[in-house]
Amino acid sequence: MTKRAQIVLSFLIAVGLASVAWGQITTFTPGTTVGTPTTYPIQIHPQSMVQLAGTMSQSSYSWWETVRIDLTLTNQGFSAIGLCPDFEGNIRVVSLKRDGVAIAPRLTWIDFDEDLGWILNQNLETVPRGGSLSLSWESGYDQVSGEEALEAVIFNKTTDLHQESIYPIGTAGTYEIKLRYRYPASTRFSTPVFTGSSNTITLTFTIL
Repeated sequence: MTKRAQIVLSFLIAVGLASVAWGQITTFTPGTTVGTPTTYPIQIHPQSMVQLAGTMSQSSYSWWETVRIDLTLTNQGFSAIGLCPDFEGNIRVVSLKRDGVAIAPRLTWIDFDEDLGWILNQNLETVPRGGSLSLSWESGYDQVSGEEALEAVIFNKTTDLHQESIYPIGTAGTYEIKLRYRYPASTRFSTPVFTGSSNTITLTFTIL
């Protein structure tokens, strides 16, 4: 191989690796120029591509009030990606504490009227570079504990039953919750779907 050929090959390899790192694979078809690549979407995305941010609807709540968390996903990559605005299956609870003490959730199973994977896939949205997508999570009354609770669903790919973690939040105190986003279902979509984990955020609120 001549020195010129080695230089050209090294350049093509470098371009290909850089493309993969940002969620696409680029190949060069024999007979075409280097400036005419063929691009194939793939589902590889570094964590820094999607930034998760969030706020509480209020800083404090009465024990009987609905607690709402408003979240925003921002595409910080170089091209459009697919994101899902549903909380179920996408938002993971890393931890929840009350007055510095970890709260263990009550675990149960939930089945949806329609397949959760299908629902998540159908609700995918194309978010352009620099664009954002909003989603919200609200507490509900838990009949078992008799108080408000946050319910998080973990998507199960092998069965229609999905694990539900129920976190009671009706006791007075200061709560700290850590969350992150990760889409778990089918990636059949017109835009490459972000399937990695976002950053983890920490939010606090008080129950009076």
